[in-house]
Amino acid sequence: MYRASFEPTAPGVYRYYAVFSSDNEETWVSSEENSVTVYQSNADTEPPAAPALGGLLEESGRASLSWTADDESIAGFDIYRQSVTDAVYRKIATVAKEARAYTDFTVNNDTTYTYKVAAFDQAYNRAFSEPQTVTPRLVMIDVTLRLHLPDYTPTTDDITIAGGLQWLERVVDQADGAERRDHTRGRGILVQDDGGQVDSV
Repeated sequence: MYRASFEPTAPGVYRYYAVFSSDNEETWVSSEENSVTVYQSNADTEPPAAPALGGLLEESGRASLSWTADDESIAGFDIYRQSVTDAVYRKIATVAKEARAYTDFTVNNDTTYTYKVAAFDQAYNRAFSEPQTVTPRLVMIDVTLRLHLPDYTPTTDDITIAGGLQWLERVVDQADGAERRDHTRGRGILVQDDGGQVDSV
């Protein structure tokens, strides 16, 4: 016999059933559906203090949430999200009362999402944070490599950099103090100064 349990976080009607497979998930069989109705007690109607959701950083392929909450009556947190195509907020996760952060990996870059965090107590009272909005995007960063080479290394030598670098920029300091910027695809060209140090790749 198999057993399972779940804990509702809000009043309402919950329908549940079990599914199982005996052929390595080729086919599935479902049990009969049952339901349970959860009611909110009238003895406790005081919600916990609302959590304070911090600002969201622009990242690629994810949205990282963090919040503060100090109310000892909090039993857990529900995470809600609304995209530009959603008419209402949708609950995407429930986390423990000790949690103060959550990362949503089910986002698409260049799509705007708005989040709220709800703190709930044992009586299903809840309080929502203020909303925070973020648009995940592919984040580009500038990287400068500074290397020390032996003095006998020819200044005309090239170096191949392993990895997935698509474009590298070479910054060359001219004698007159001006910069010349060259681009190369897939490899960096070393420029050695008087001290045997590669200035930038």
